[in-house]
Amino acid sequence: MVFSLDYRLAPEHPFPAAVEDSVAALSWLSHEVDAFGLDAKRIAIAGDSAGGGLAAVALHETKGHLAAPVCAQVLIYPALDLRGRLPSRRDLADHFPIPQDMIQWFFGHYFGAAWPIADPRAIPLLYQDYTGLPPALIITAGHDPLRDEGAEYAEVLEAAGVPVEYECSEGTIHGFMNMGRVLRKAHGHARRRIATWLVEHLQVRETQQGIFLD
Repeated sequence: MVFSLDYRLAPEHPFPAAVEDSVAALSWLSHEVDAFGLDAKRIAIAGDSAGGGLAAVALHETKGHLAAPVCAQVLIYPALDLRGRLPSRRDLADHFPIPQDMIQWFFGHYFGAAWPIADPRAIPLLYQDYTGLPPALIITAGHDPLRDEGAEYAEVLEAAGVPVEYECSEGTIHGFMNMGRVLRKAHGHARRRIATWLVEHLQVRETQQGIFLD
């Protein structure tokens, strides 16, 4: 069973509306497992791009407060650091499909005039405690300006003792998971990698469940 969250979008609903919706949805799901006939021990959260960042934040914001804890997280080329301080944001600033001017445009609509550069809900790499988070699979794209923030987040989780598997899909771009008709890595390897990893961590037999943030 998969829950796909239709969280509020900017500019009509700027930060932190999407964060609040993600946190509320995850909390709600954890308390409604019986109503949906779900297995409380097999809940995963996943997201790509902005949704990957929201998934990471939702886990931090709900840590210790969920009725049914999340046992696995999949972050696909996640957006985790609006500061743009890492090399890939500079070296790949002009790369399709999210050049730097487009990223700035997105952030301008989402965060407004004053970017919350000290708020971990906007920059998950600013959280102080990463212990107790669920095992993570983090996948980035080799030609993606967001590549290095995903890699850094994997290192931070690993340093906190969180089981992490990190993979950079070389030769791909941001959003490649949606390009399965033209990229074999998306339709073949990457999707099989995620499926195999989820099966392992959810110990799936007949059903699987989770929440996805896009």
